[in-house]
Amino acid sequence: MRISRAHVFSLILFFIVSGPVARGIEASSSIPQEPRTILRVVDVKHAEVGLLANAIRQIGFRGSVVPDAASRTLTLRGNGEEVNAMGAMIEKLDVAPPPVRNLELTAYLLVALDKPQTDPPLPAKLETVVKQLRATFNYQGYQLLETLVVRNREGKEGSVTGVVPSSPETPLKTFYTFSYRSADVARDEKGNVIRIDRLILGARIPIPVESGAQDDKVQYQNTGVQTNVDMREGQMVVIGKANVDGSNNALIIVLTAKVVE
Repeated sequence: MRISRAHVFSLILFFIVSGPVARGIEASSSIPQEPRTILRVVDVKHAEVGLLANAIRQIGFRGSVVPDAASRTLTLRGNGEEVNAMGAMIEKLDVAPPPVRNLELTAYLLVALDKPQTDPPLPAKLETVVKQLRATFNYQGYQLLETLVVRNREGKEGSVTGVVPSSPETPLKTFYTFSYRSADVARDEKGNVIRIDRLILGARIPIPVESGAQDDKVQYQNTGVQTNVDMREGQMVVIGKANVDGSNNALIIVLTAKVVE
């Protein structure tokens, strides 16, 4: 078959024109498509909504987060990958806080005397600490004036005030104040360590100005201890000693603390 020059020219012209068009179609099919934007509403169960939203923003996700405190929700906006990443981070951060622990502090007010004292006997729980006191000081006897108990949430302040019960031998009233600014718990390999800040235990001791004086014929002397102390749970700790009424007697404070779940 004979091919004419006109036919050859037509074929050449077809390939010249159709080549770039085909390449253009192929090139256009490889242009990346913009990710589709989606919205997702996430319920917040435990965390404070605004603080959780700020935490998500600070991480640096490209998507946006809008908090709604009234409904306790976060609205996430972005492509699927961004929204999924923000949702996963919210699940990690939106957890229940640890249970709040309570601390119970018990203070024993002891009077150290320059003469033997056997009645009433001291509680058995104080025998060990009093034995240590006898080895350290030269006092002949010890008497328990009062037991103070304060129970409060960890990290909070606490206080108690009262009057030491009088007796026929000591009818005059002694007033006391026991307070602390905060008490916190830390744990190490040996157990709980309780940190007590600005612990104050003070007493107003009556000093008769006349023999056989009543309350209106006495002077009151302020005495006590202020300190910061770290102690192990259940440990008996002597936290202070203060002289009483100018005599050889002294007020001694013994403290113990425990965690109440």
